[in-house]
Parts: sequence; C-alpha cells; structure tokens
Amino acid sequence: LTDLNGKYQVVVNTLAQNQQALDALKSQVATLQSQLAQNLEKISQLTSQLGEQGADIEKILSQISELKTSCETLASLLNNLINGGSGNELKDRYPVGTVFCAAGPSEIVDVINPNTGKTWMDRNLGASRSAISSTDSNSFGDLYQWGRFSDGHQCRDSKTRIEQSITDKTGHGDFLLVPPGIFPFDWRNPANPLLWQGVNGTNNPCPIGYRIPTAAEMNSELQSWNTKNSNGAFSSPLKWTLAGSRGEREGEFRPNNGIYWVSTVRVPNDSALPLFFNSNSAGVSTGDNRALGFSVRCIKD
Repeated sequence: LTDLNGKYQVVVNTLAQNQQALDALKSQVATLQSQLAQNLEKISQLTSQLGEQGADIEKILSQISELKTSCETLASLLNNLINGGSGNELKDRYPVGTVFCAAGPSEIVDVINPNTGKTWMDRNLGASRSAISSTDSNSFGDLYQWGRFSDGHQCRDSKTRIEQSITDKTGHGDFLLVPPGIFPFDWRNPANPLLWQGVNGTNNPCPIGYRIPTAAEMNSELQSWNTKNSNGAFSSPLKWTLAGSRGEREGEFRPNNGIYWVSTVRVPNDSALPLFFNSNSAGVSTGDNRALGFSVRCIKD
C-alpha cells in the first residue's frame, strides 16, 4: 500500500505540473492572439488612410511594412504554441523566413560592457561561438550587405550575381555585385535607408528583441577599448574578431580586418558607417558602400 500510495502521489504531482504548463500556454496564446488582432486592425486603419493622405503615403507604407513584419513574427510564435511548441526553440527566436548558414542559428547569449551599460549578443551573427581569439574562425560568422535580410546571401559560400534589386527583399540568396559604372554602390537601386532601423526595421536580421546598433552606440563601444586596434577590440567584453569582409565588385573575401555594420547611413550619398579595425588602428567609418559584405553584431533593444 505504501508503494502504491507513493506512485499515486507521483501521478498527482505530474498532472498538476502539466495543468500549470497548459494554463501558461493558454495564457501565451491569448496574449499573442490579442497582439495579432491589434496589429491587423492597425494595418486596416493605415491602409484606409492611403487615399486621404497622399503626401504621407511613403510614411504610411513604411508603418504598414513594420506592422506586417510584427504580425508575421506573432503568427509564427502563435503557430508554434498551438502546435505544441514552446515558442522558445532557437530558430524561432529569429525573424520569420530567416535562412541560416552551415553553422545554423547563433546561440543568443547576452554580454554587457560595464563601461557603456549596453547589452549585446556575445558573438557575431552566424557565429557558432563567442571568440577565443581575434582570429578564431568559428567566431567569424556571416557577412551581410547593408540592409539585406538573412536570405542566404550572408553565407560565406553564397553564389554571386551581377545586378541590383528594385525591392527590399531580393527573393534569392545570392550576394549581389554592383554592375560596372553603376551608382549607387548598393545592392538596391533606388537605395532605401530605412531597412535596418530599429527592431521593426523591414530587414532586421537580428533575433527578436535585438537590432543593428547605431553609429553612436558603436562609437561608445569603441571608446571603451584600452587600445584602438584589434587587440583592444578583442579585450572588450564583446571580444570582437578579425572576421574579414567581402568585396562589392567581385565578391572576393578580404581577410585580416574587422568591419561591423551599424544602422546609421549617410544620405544622400547612399553609404553606411561601419566600425572598422585592424592590427594598427580602429574607428567608425565616414561612409562605406552598402553592397560590401561586413559582419553584424546585434545589440539588445
């Protein structure tokens, strides 16, 4: 009887735990459904304004795009919950439609620089681990063209093609090379300076709740280094690496440098302002072509 009573108690406890988990899951589903409904209503309202506010059409379309991205994310999480997923699987913490390279999705581990108070991912986007040296190839990660989504172009073995896109999403994963004699030196023509602005940026490649840092945030990080070169970069709590870059004309790889995109751009000359460093120097660039392939390190919003 004692043995049976013990087994009975185990079953009772298990049922109670399962019920708690189910109640928590129902609560999450209800919250997500409410957020999804609110975003869909906002989209409907903004769409109805298009005919009334012709001068603000671009602004309204941008807001609709941001809300659409938010809806897609919520829908993905909701689908995971309804189908028994926890919604916390690593790949599901990235934007809907993300194409992962050979290393798979990067683990999302926070690191804080006490000198700036900012929280970052501890590794480059696409990296399989936090760096153990400035030349640790397992920590290099992917190389993004400024403003592009994680569509596969960022993979170091991605194919190339000579063309410019007229849309924010290319529909393929090739690294786009700028045709000779063409300006701007951008994978997109006409250029769009809003693709990586904030967590709701149209093509934000970072995990949910993270975004591309601004030039000001990157400069604050740079100023916290004990030396302005690759040694100082790796000595930071963020352990920046010499991950290299990729050219915009031929797609060639350029080693022995660390260049990291920021969201800040220069308008109207269609360039962006990355952090750069090598064994001799470091700084925030005054402008680089958006068709170049550089590293990405996400900051927590």
